[in-house]
Amino acid sequence: MKTGMLLFLLMLPFPSLSQTDSTIQKSYITTCYNLSLSGTFSAQHNWYNDENNYKSIAFLFNGDVTHRRNSTKLKQNYSVRTNLGYLKILDSIWIKNNDYWRINAVLIENQNKWLKHSYTLTARSQFLNTYRYIYNSDNDQYVKTKTATFFNPAVLTVAYGLSYSFWEDNFINFNFATINFNTKPRFGNLKSNDHELAKTKNMYMYAEYGVNIQTNINKAINPFTQWENYTYFFANGINKHQVNLDFSNRITFKFLKYMLFRVDTHILYDALYSTRLQYQLDFTLGLAWEKRIKR
Repeated sequence: MKTGMLLFLLMLPFPSLSQTDSTIQKSYITTCYNLSLSGTFSAQHNWYNDENNYKSIAFLFNGDVTHRRNSTKLKQNYSVRTNLGYLKILDSIWIKNNDYWRINAVLIENQNKWLKHSYTLTARSQFLNTYRYIYNSDNDQYVKTKTATFFNPAVLTVAYGLSYSFWEDNFINFNFATINFNTKPRFGNLKSNDHELAKTKNMYMYAEYGVNIQTNINKAINPFTQWENYTYFFANGINKHQVNLDFSNRITFKFLKYMLFRVDTHILYDALYSTRLQYQLDFTLGLAWEKRIKR
């Protein structure tokens, strides 16, 4: 009887030490702060439907905060990215060049599966008013015209789908149930597309339902080089008026402890403004401060 009981106990699936260690390692909290102030050389074409092509120098502030909480049941990823800068077009005036913020919250069920359930909330817009200077040939002067304000234009996305994780905290989400809420200014020459959900004195509001793909990559290539990619793609049809793209790619080279050289590529496609791609390419040299807290 005792021998049979001993054999039975030995056959039970006790967790190994390595399994226990793996479970413990999965639970952590990481917060990362990145601040930088830099000078920038920028070449732009059709940016926010501005048909002028120009080269300029600018001063740019970047502030990024990432907070990750990982437990045995749920991965939580929260991030805030901000850009704000002013430029001087060669032989011209100082104007606001970079003004962008994005808040992203992603919850991923920590299941032992290749694809996991995910829930996403994303908001992106700008901080300050934007103006366009339009030349008036009658009085030979430039007229200052408002074209955008805080949260106008803006995109708010609520999505549910499946997530594929790789390189620890990096992931790509395939969201097959996505609702997009958009705001569009009523300033300047912009007009309604005749299918708005609602409108106020200063904006049109739209709502769309479709599919969405989002990537979140933050990978240290080596101790001095960081690669970041945040891509947002939304579609509720197969023509050029039913897709939306926000592609942001950044390569950062760090040296001399507080110095950085950065290459930013930002590509937008939004049929509410233009059916042509908008892009911005920045080469940045400046000062950087970074702090990571892991517990």
